[in-house]
Amino acid sequence: PPARIRYRCSGSPKRIEREMIKRAPNLVLVVLVVGVFGPIAFNSIRYKMNPIAAAFIPLMDGTEWAPNYSYSKFRNVRVGMTPNEVLATLGPSLAVTHYKEDTQWHYTRGKDGRTMSSSVHSTHFRIVSFGPDGLVSGKTYTFYFD
Repeated sequence: PPARIRYRCSGSPKRIEREMIKRAPNLVLVVLVVGVFGPIAFNSIRYKMNPIAAAFIPLMDGTEWAPNYSYSKFRNVRVGMTPNEVLATLGPSLAVTHYKEDTQWHYTRGKDGRTMSSSVHSTHFRIVSFGPDGLVSGKTYTFYFD
């Protein structure tokens, strides 16, 4: 049988209540630190940028996302996939551009409708690149500050 755990509280209910009230500010502080600095640390690691810049991402974000886009779907796109496989995974892109010999499908753009750094907004980049052979040659996953 599982061991039974017993909790013992010493003192009167009033004393226990006072102890809990004394410890409440510590709990509030921990929640604030995790709530504020957790997302900053996450963005800093995710986009490989300094924490000060990462703190401003939510304020500066002017990204329009493709209707079917999700991080997990984007992560499932692999080098060597065909355009039909990418369409089945992510759905249609918001824009298509050409760079050197690559064709790029943009799953994000600025709120002004422009793609990449031509947008006047800071935006997330989610791009699937197809090489001259028509297969996925790479993906771009970053945040651009403007």
